[in-house]
Amino acid sequence: MGLLEGHKQKYYLYQSDGWKMCSVIPLGNDTYNLGNFGGMHTRNVFKGNVTKAELDKLKRKYKLFRKEELKQQTTIDDFLF
Repeated sequence: MGLLEGHKQKYYLYQSDGWKMCSVIPLGNDTYNLGNFGGMHTRNVFKGNVTKAELDKLKRKYKLFRKEELKQQTTIDDFLF
């Protein structure tokens, strides 16, 4: 799978507040291409090709979620109100 075929399976990663941080395009079995939406301070972080392990590490470090996962997150407001 290349960039053109993987573009159909493209998805975005968001911070917990809903801010779009990067795009992810699968290139092969274990390779992903990242595109930066986070601005200048993350331009070197979300750039280039990464493996599945590196992508998981970035997701944990920057607390990134897919759109579907964002809806599953609970906040303190859910318990108070």
